[in-house]
Amino acid sequence: MSNLISVLRNMRASSLMFLLVFPVIVYLLAISRNYGAAIYEVLGIEDNATLLLSNFIIFCFSGAVGFWGALQVLKSLSPDILPEDRSKFRQKAFLAFVLQAVILLFLSQADWINPYIKSIAVNAYDPRSVDWLIMVDQSFTLSPEFEVELLRWTQNSLWQLSIVCGFLALLSIFGSSFLNSNFGFWFAVLIMILEFAFLFYFLMIAHAGFAVGLMITIRAAIFAYLGASILGLVWAFLSRLKVSLLAERIIFLIGVILIIAATIFVIQPKKEIVLVGDLSGRIGIAAGIPSHISDTVRYGDFLDNPPENPFKIRSLKSLDQAVKLIDEGRISGTLLPPDLAIKYPSVWKAKYL
Repeated sequence: MSNLISVLRNMRASSLMFLLVFPVIVYLLAISRNYGAAIYEVLGIEDNATLLLSNFIIFCFSGAVGFWGALQVLKSLSPDILPEDRSKFRQKAFLAFVLQAVILLFLSQADWINPYIKSIAVNAYDPRSVDWLIMVDQSFTLSPEFEVELLRWTQNSLWQLSIVCGFLALLSIFGSSFLNSNFGFWFAVLIMILEFAFLFYFLMIAHAGFAVGLMITIRAAIFAYLGASILGLVWAFLSRLKVSLLAERIIFLIGVILIIAATIFVIQPKKEIVLVGDLSGRIGIAAGIPSHISDTVRYGDFLDNPPENPFKIRSLKSLDQAVKLIDEGRISGTLLPPDLAIKYPSVWKAKYL
């Protein structure tokens, strides 16, 4: 009891308040459909969330095992290590690579990873820059041909990676002469970097459909801490520099170059864009249009009285597609450069750098 009182006494006031309010939050989530639905949307939980989460865990675990195995190989290459310790590190690396090979081979034969792979592919590219993302039931999905090709490539890649991991397992046991050489050391470093890249991609970059909002928050926090750490190291390094005439000249030269570059960007001629057609239906916006222009059109900020609801926007791959669709009547308006907008009624004009 005294330990509990001591913990509560040393707890921050904000943490203590959250601890007191937490049961109320849980109670509201349990009894109210609105709160539950809101949390569901905030977390960004997509369909097949359990399956997506299991795939995420397995892929991350596979990358973590391989990265740990690569670290064991590097530890075994230390110059002052005892022979028996070197043998233990190599055995650990062997087990890690064998386990990774088994997992990847298992994944290459599993069909239940398909939703996870498709989820990553759909959210990894801009629909305006590729033609294999299509709209079905108000959501983007892969075209059937590309989906078949992607899944086949994924299965083949996982199978090939499992073979590579098996080779690394054998190398960690029977390749002592190679690993002990200078080339072997750099080869081990390369393997560690590749294993880390595999883990880092699925853990920090790949779309996490099981809880998009939560994962974005966690990843943003991690990247923020990493960025702050790097800036802190840079600041510590800069604080140790001494003032000198050469440093002043270099900084002055960099400043002059930046001023010249900024001046060039400011005085360059602005491009003009024209909103043509009408606002009765969907408005097509081709790739390459600045976001502030497209947002102005989307929310109707160019009008004296903007609408309550945003205009419906269709993302297009190119200006040629925009011209084709507006001629066919499949969109009511689009943004075009002046030379293409001559034969269409103009609604609004804007300029941008």
